[in-house]
Amino acid sequence: MPETTSKIAPAQVAERPAPERGPRQRGVSNAGRYREDAAALRRRAEDAQDDQIRQNLIKIAEQYEQLADAIHYGQRLLDAAIDLVGDAKVDLDQQWGRHPHVVALTILCRSICNFRASLRLVQDQQVVEARALVRLLYENVLWMNGVTERGANFVEEMRADETANRQRLARLTMELNGRHDGDVSGPDALKLRTIIKELRTSHPEPKQLQARAVAADGQLDMVYFEYKRFSHDAVHCSVTALGRHLTAEHGPGRSELVLSVIPNTSPEEVLNTVTHANHALLCAAVGANKLVRCGPLNTVLSDLWAEFEANGWRK
Repeated sequence: MPETTSKIAPAQVAERPAPERGPRQRGVSNAGRYREDAAALRRRAEDAQDDQIRQNLIKIAEQYEQLADAIHYGQRLLDAAIDLVGDAKVDLDQQWGRHPHVVALTILCRSICNFRASLRLVQDQQVVEARALVRLLYENVLWMNGVTERGANFVEEMRADETANRQRLARLTMELNGRHDGDVSGPDALKLRTIIKELRTSHPEPKQLQARAVAADGQLDMVYFEYKRFSHDAVHCSVTALGRHLTAEHGPGRSELVLSVIPNTSPEEVLNTVTHANHALLCAAVGANKLVRCGPLNTVLSDLWAEFEANGWRK
């Protein structure tokens, strides 16, 4: 393939029109609702006669205000990430879609989608589902760092990982087909064997990427820790995840075990979910910009990083 010297935006590479930048595509913030709730709670606190009730109302109001700040920050971060994708230019060469800059931008696009969904889920009281997406965001950060630090070599490892997973899935399909008295010599089975043979030819000994190894290569131990933590409490069917649906209520002469369809989450955990989503998208955007070097976004991302640190959200 001849070298392409013109600078082409990712949306043009895919021969699709650039996405609209209106509120429908970008909007995830309903911070105003939380500010209104906080104001209402503070008014109730002023009228409360009991000091303990007053303090509790003020505490909840403060949590709502902090959540509103974090969601509003997330909206501005999302805008910056989308601008980065839209403004980035890539000098395409024979690597085409495997060019590290293109791969980094696709990881950022995936992160943007994960992020938008997570913030919307939080505001729809689906906090655990939002945390599952935060886990995906942290995985994206690990892979983004691999691309930014190791470039084409890491992209090839990603391709080998893809091949290894497809081989395993094809073999499992063949195994299950034979186990359930399927036609192991029919057209579909022959097609699967052909696919497996082609995969072996392209990558004779493909290896799967392991998140822990990717994190170790990039010295991202804390990112891996968060990746594992969110896997345990939101993604997997763990005792911790199931325990969110249960609460015990004790009264005079009776005890009840209450089963809730919507998992129980504290206001602190809601805020924690949003701040971690913000942190992961910020890291992904900074990583992508490190490669594509979109000048106008340098200051924006630097300011967002400084604001994140100043708010103490990285604790």
